Amino acid sequence: MRRVSLGSWKSSGVLVGGLLLGMIVAIAIVHRQSVQAWYVSYQFQTATDPMRRVDAAERLLELQEAGQRRLLQYLLHGDEAARQAVLQAWRRRVQEWPLEVTAQWLESAAMHWDETDDRGQKSLLGLVFPVLEWPDARNMPPCRRIVGWGLSSVYASVRREAVILSRHYGSEFRQEWLELLKDPDAQVRQAALFTVTTLADPSTGLSDEELFHWLHDPDEGVRRICQDALISRGRSILEIDLGRRLTHPDANERLKLIAELRYDEVVVDPEPWFHHLVRDPEAAVRVAAVRAVAELRAQRRSPCPPWVEAVIRTDPDILARQIMQYYQELPLRMNPSELRPAGTPP
Repeated sequence: MRRVSLGSWKSSGVLVGGLLLGMIVAIAIVHRQSVQAWYVSYQFQTATDPMRRVDAAERLLELQEAGQRRLLQYLLHGDEAARQAVLQAWRRRVQEWPLEVTAQWLESAAMHWDETDDRGQKSLLGLVFPVLEWPDARNMPPCRRIVGWGLSSVYASVRREAVILSRHYGSEFRQEWLELLKDPDAQVRQAALFTVTTLADPSTGLSDEELFHWLHDPDEGVRRICQDALISRGRSILEIDLGRRLTHPDANERLKLIAELRYDEVVVDPEPWFHHLVRDPEAAVRVAAVRAVAELRAQRRSPCPPWVEAVIRTDPDILARQIMQYYQELPLRMNPSELRPAGTPP
């Protein structure tokens, strides 16, 4: 029978004892953090002074996972005072953390996006706000995800806040902004239109013709932002009024504009406006625009602009193409009596 020396038993006992002691210490540390988190959480809930509540929230932030769970509960499901205390503590503490620690915290918070209501989602956006002030934060995945989710949130107030935050990304969320221009909530449309017209790259932003459409928005605030944007681009009040009529939802109003451009000489060079009108969705408007250009050409004894022929060749309406062709072929020399006002039979 094999004998085990007393020294071996002692060595094994020391090893086992050390392992047990280490486990006990680790459990004690975890338990201690849990107890601390419970106590600080109690202080947070019972604080009557707002600053004491903020101090308690800061201490919870220092308790890592044990404190984090409780803070997220207050942030996502607490009352407004609790949310604001957590956000204020976050703004204080996050400035001192390494980027990696902040990213881990935001990753954990982002996992709860779908579990909360509009106030909770706005609170998550509130976590992102001070972080995006950092130079390298734009590349932090949880920040981008939270902002992107905010832009597609079912809550209008969240979408509006997300539009404001997304400005930190330059033109990267341009497509989302353009989609939000059709949002049913007026404040969301205001935020999106202001963002598109001020931050979108000129080569990919809204053209003036596209912008004219928002002059008909039912919300006065959206219309004012649109007009201010056009003025900042150098458009005159007359041009803005013409643009408003150019994109009027009633085709009869667009036909009236053609008649005024043709006969009333409201602008020195009406050709750019006709160029837009020949691409109108209504065939009657397209035909009237081509007729007006052709008659002006005949009156001034000058050839039709090259784009007229391209319009006639590609118009989707066969009858409209035939009528346009007729006006294009008007002789250059016509008696004034042969010119009839637009809208009368040829």
